[in-house]
Amino acid sequence: MLVSLCTSMLIFNIIFIIGIDNPNAKNSNAVSSKNTLPDSDRVDPPENASCTAVAVLLHYFLLATFMWTALNSAHLYLLLLKTLRPIPGHFTLIMSVIGWGVPAVVVAITLGATYREGEHLNYRQEEFCWLAVLDDKGEVSIKKPMIWAVLLVVAVILLFNIIIFVKITVLVMWKENTNLTSNKKKSFKTKILGTLSVAIVLGITWVLGYMMLINQEETNLVFSILFCIFNTTQGLQICILYTFRSPIFKKKVTEMFSFVSLPDVPIYLHSKTYYLLKFRSKKHTYETFKPSETFSEETSFSSTDQTPTKN
Repeated sequence: MLVSLCTSMLIFNIIFIIGIDNPNAKNSNAVSSKNTLPDSDRVDPPENASCTAVAVLLHYFLLATFMWTALNSAHLYLLLLKTLRPIPGHFTLIMSVIGWGVPAVVVAITLGATYREGEHLNYRQEEFCWLAVLDDKGEVSIKKPMIWAVLLVVAVILLFNIIIFVKITVLVMWKENTNLTSNKKKSFKTKILGTLSVAIVLGITWVLGYMMLINQEETNLVFSILFCIFNTTQGLQICILYTFRSPIFKKKVTEMFSFVSLPDVPIYLHSKTYYLLKFRSKKHTYETFKPSETFSEETSFSSTDQTPTKN
């Protein structure tokens, strides 16, 4: 599921970078002296099939990305809270059908309900190849696909992910463990990294996109900057937290660079052992040599007296 999430996210970003710009976008340079809508703005420009195809693909892979975050959320819930072991053999097939099939159904319904010959701007915009959100008057319309086919669907998925995220964080990661024997600082660091890992893979940072809808210039600018920072690096964050930190990756990297390691030659270090006895005035000292793989000098102290002894 994590591979499917990263795959859909990668394809979405590639298509966005390559095809979001519409080279045939309408440029209206004429200025009307009357306060009326020009006839050129009342008719859709000639259809650009490639731009519509880009909008469809972006719509599909964006929904697929969020659908896989929801499936990852459900998977974590079953493993951590319901302790479902082992996972049924058909679980992967069911998740694949849902993850790739549900977004296709939503896109098909949206395209069939809005796209008409000569009225393709009911589905997409002309300025760039993305879903339409404004009506003829330039106002946000709930009839446009951007509202009910993206924002509403994503909001439901994010709400589901947030609920699961809170449950996992409170009941699993930050739950007090009386048998905890590790260092508290290390335990706190582990909990922080675990919380960030779950938040990133569930796409919680996309909530900032809805904060951008707040109609205040200063607030909108702040959330826009945060949204760009956290979400454009989401793939990198997943790579760092789920790949670079994994034991398998570290092992493979170590094997790849093993040819630059030092030769395995035994190094003989000087070792001393002291025995201090309470009822003997004579101190017995002897020295030995033994092979060691570290560069630290080993010194051991043994005494039958309970009083601390200084060398």
